[in-house]
Amino acid sequence: MRARTHQGFRSVLCPVDFSPHALAALRVAGAVAARTGAPLTVLYASDPLLEAAAAAATHDRAQRAAQSRRELSRFVARASLTVTPALMLASGPAAAVIQRAATRTAADLLVMGTHGLSGARKWLLGSTTEQVLRKSRVPVLVVPPRVGRADAARAFPGARVIVAVDLADDARPDARTLRRVLTVLGAAPRYVHVLRPVALPSWFGPAGDHAVRETDAQAVLARVEREVGVDAATEIVTGDPAEALAAAAARARADLIILTLHRGTGLLGARQGTMTYRVVARGSTAVLALPPGERRRARA
Repeated sequence: MRARTHQGFRSVLCPVDFSPHALAALRVAGAVAARTGAPLTVLYASDPLLEAAAAAATHDRAQRAAQSRRELSRFVARASLTVTPALMLASGPAAAVIQRAATRTAADLLVMGTHGLSGARKWLLGSTTEQVLRKSRVPVLVVPPRVGRADAARAFPGARVIVAVDLADDARPDARTLRRVLTVLGAAPRYVHVLRPVALPSWFGPAGDHAVRETDAQAVLARVEREVGVDAATEIVTGDPAEALAAAAARARADLIILTLHRGTGLLGARQGTMTYRVVARGSTAVLALPPGERRRARA
């Protein structure tokens, strides 16, 4: 999918796997679609081998497809949405199917649930969400179960939102993109920058001086605030980025962290999506990940 300037949510895609985590994401997707007037598509990607086995058992592929659609309809009904979504069935590796469906539906927001696992448990269950984050060219909203409770989903994201700001240029959210997102969601931001701890000898120079780094970060936060044009509190914290962002969100009682995916070596590290998944796994806060390239293209 090609990156494009974010204009507010025109089309929302929510992949589901019939799990409680997917139900939580679907409730939030429905709330966002209702608020913005965007059409919502609910996608179920089935494993082709399991589908083939099930079809062989029933001797009727059409019957199996009809059954899958009924199951998807029942699942969507459980979410008690205030909008009527389109239903989409597809077969294949989930991450690839989601990418194709996003292109087909012209989605400019993917809403996904997550098990919030790390380490061996994550790899045993697989992480379609992380795979999508690594390749997505449209914003991805990752929803943990708590945020997707019926009462919380209706009010999502609440009044307080954390915006993670990196010093790296390609890791800072484009001002126009961020302003539109905040307007659509009706939320007030709090800009947060995380300083990684460094242990460098004194002769290394200003790069290892915490005060210098903090001054640089304050300048970037002030510039982002001016560019976005929305008054906001700012905060600089020190620590592991994922843990520090989750803690900042908890202190602010925020239900959403907005950050920018990128392939550089700043806050989010070298692998797109990995830090985003770490933030989700460490807290109960939803994460809206803006894809790389939107900042540069929005200014073109």
